[in-house]
Amino acid sequence: FASNNVLGTNNSTLNVSGFTVNDGNGGNNYNVSSASASGTINQRAITVTANSGQTKFVGNVDPLPFTFTVGGLGLVGGDTLSGALDRLPGEVVGNYAINQGTLDAGGNYIINYVSDLFTILLPGGASQGNGSPRDAAGLGGLLALNERPIQSLAILNVAAPSAGDGADADNSAEACESSADRKLNNPNISIMFNFGMKLPKGVKPICI
Repeated sequence: FASNNVLGTNNSTLNVSGFTVNDGNGGNNYNVSSASASGTINQRAITVTANSGQTKFVGNVDPLPFTFTVGGLGLVGGDTLSGALDRLPGEVVGNYAINQGTLDAGGNYIINYVSDLFTILLPGGASQGNGSPRDAAGLGGLLALNERPIQSLAILNVAAPSAGDGADADNSAEACESSADRKLNNPNISIMFNFGMKLPKGVKPICI
């Protein structure tokens, strides 16, 4: 082929070269001519798979660039990918699809893209989604239970609070401070406290 690039159906030129005639007379018995022809170079199929296990803690910046693995027939020569993967928008705790974004291999390749999930996590091992208790030690920095509103908490479905000063939890409505008294910036976030967390003296649990 005169070119290694994909040029469309029958748009690539095939040239004949490198042939000699061994006639015992140095090729002088023959007059050899060559003719070119047209042909097609097809795109090379590669697979780009977003790597699993890509995460961050809520409130942190995304760990860009999102990583991936190239499979299928693979890239050839010194060819490389340009652009980058991206993800669905959102900053609350949960899973977000990693998309192909602007990642491109050029016209000589066709990409089969395989997505995976990017996960935003709670810090400190708080429970999310299933209500099962876990170590709440890392939540101390998030719980600003004073006269200011609670900011940017993402603690979902965390189980049974303990009352202040180490007392047993009182789950009655009277023991709970109204969630309206502690405003949230994000309506998608609800708050409860983990098993065993001790609140400051005089601070009531929040019941959602």
